[in-house]
Amino acid sequence: MRILYRIEAKNVSEKKKDVTLIFENEPRPALSWHDAYGEAHANGKSIVYSHVGYRVASDLGYLALSSSDIPSGFETSYARLFGVYGSPEMPKGGLKRGALSCQGDEFEGHYVGAFSYSLSLAPGEKKDIRLGLATAESEDAAIDASSSALSEDAFQAEWDAIIAKERSSHSRFQVHSSDEILNAQVNTWLKRQISLGKNWGRLYGKGFRDVLQDITSFASLDPKAAKKQLTHALAHQYEDGNPIRMFEPNFHYPYQDGAPWIPMAVLSLVNETGDASYLQEEIPYLKGVSKDSYSLVDAYVEEPYESSTSGTVLDHVLRGMDYLTTTLGEHGLVLWGGGDWNDSINAAGLEGKGESVWLSLATLKALKETIALLNIVHDEDNIARMEEKAKALEANILKHGLVDGHFIYGINDEGKVLGGKERIFLNPQSFAVLSMIGNPETRERAMDQIEERCSCEYRYMQCAPSMDKGDPHIGRASYFQKGLVENGSVYLHGVAFKMVADALLKRPEALYADYRKIRFDNPANPQNGMEPYAFSNMMMGPESKYRKGEAPMSWITGTAGWVYRALTEYMLGVRPTFEGLVVDPCLPKDFGRASMTRVFRNRTYEIAYIPSKDKEGTYVEGQRVDILPLGKEGDHIEVTVYYPSK
Repeated sequence: MRILYRIEAKNVSEKKKDVTLIFENEPRPALSWHDAYGEAHANGKSIVYSHVGYRVASDLGYLALSSSDIPSGFETSYARLFGVYGSPEMPKGGLKRGALSCQGDEFEGHYVGAFSYSLSLAPGEKKDIRLGLATAESEDAAIDASSSALSEDAFQAEWDAIIAKERSSHSRFQVHSSDEILNAQVNTWLKRQISLGKNWGRLYGKGFRDVLQDITSFASLDPKAAKKQLTHALAHQYEDGNPIRMFEPNFHYPYQDGAPWIPMAVLSLVNETGDASYLQEEIPYLKGVSKDSYSLVDAYVEEPYESSTSGTVLDHVLRGMDYLTTTLGEHGLVLWGGGDWNDSINAAGLEGKGESVWLSLATLKALKETIALLNIVHDEDNIARMEEKAKALEANILKHGLVDGHFIYGINDEGKVLGGKERIFLNPQSFAVLSMIGNPETRERAMDQIEERCSCEYRYMQCAPSMDKGDPHIGRASYFQKGLVENGSVYLHGVAFKMVADALLKRPEALYADYRKIRFDNPANPQNGMEPYAFSNMMMGPESKYRKGEAPMSWITGTAGWVYRALTEYMLGVRPTFEGLVVDPCLPKDFGRASMTRVFRNRTYEIAYIPSKDKEGTYVEGQRVDILPLGKEGDHIEVTVYYPSK
């Protein structure tokens, strides 16, 4: 891993200027919580940080920050740079004095990487300084990796390569409409946020279900990168079929919702590429079975990535489905364990009795995606087996999961219903539609209750009303303040699920309104704090006492990927199937004309959307089609889509 920086200083005055320029970075070299493993020192034009210790999660124990120019000073300690009680805004240490200590450090929880440069610039003169940050298995290798691209030519070549790669990825899907914010988000910013999530694993670790959702969204943009990340993630699935909760570092708390995301990610990649051979590629399993400890004390214990068995990608899919459909409670619903998507309901199934209706719905959806994969390879025996499992699970959900026309969240270890008459949860209603459970009337009624009971001016609360009393048989969500995170916030990831459900129910006005209200520019929620180039994890709900509507947690969220798919695959309706692209838009009647470019299997489709009062459907060369023709590689295919207008 390498990060490059470029600083350009220019004297715009008419006099010679002597200045001190200080570059400051805050690396996080610690690979464990043991600060005693860590040390930092200068080595030539580099600062090197080491964190090498017993059972550390990674072999990349060295990190180097290197400069293209010889610095006049350096600093490694935040306290020395800014002062013990200082900050970048109000420095009290070496930064205030303009002199760095030129000292190394150890046993530090907050390192910095700072260089000072003494510059003398004539009028109009510029100075260009380049820096690199890289990790490696040794000090010399880290310095080489961080400094190898710091010459002018090498830096520019790497920059050009990054730009070319980004353009190649971004050009695969471009939309042009009268909604300029939608254009900017779909064409650039959502892709960027998805890519960072896929590559970095949300910074604090690679959550299995998080990475798989990002991969699903990124498969259309860079299938090669998506395949690499998916293969890496699947190797963190135990032999019993349940994936580890999080890897790099390992987190073993027994959440149950890893496997439902596997068929979705695999299907998205196979549909995008048309290459079913990936289903036969061998990937190892983690040795043993998923950890059954419910203690947070040992949940982070590191284990070697040993493997005694492997299986094909399709085996990984099937083993995950078998795990979920045999891990059932007395009502025939999937056991809750230590949590599901709602990882703050983390104590409802600790005794091995609680059952999650949401997880059962997600499993039903995953079973149907598994059947779609099996149809591609014509595996009739497993198709029949999965269909039988889906039928039984659906019957149990409909029998035990419905209360007053909406789906409950689950039944905890005590037999208490969560999300019954007194409270409704958003996600089970959306996943009732995503899983296509029951009949249309059942799904419509459940979604209608969301509109009636969860809606606010910046969209839908995760649960309504918020829980107002802590319950050790529910978990931390019940202890959160009202309107915060999973306890009644407008949790945007869940709103994105609901947008897809709106599309499946053919509710275009609702879908577009959902999207407009969770954007940064919602006039009913001004100054919410959300950057225009990133989606937040949540907005504090209307029951928040002091900060309702505020969006404090941007970037670290699966919202970006699901909003991207909701807009591109469902609102604009361009979805890959194994046979080819399907165009099934769900556009509001006043959306107007729009166009998009979609690159698919080395063909370029130019799609025009035209509102019409008397014509509907997708046309190629004047002929109505259900699936866009593939043609030959390199072809440009013109497509016209008519959708209902006012």
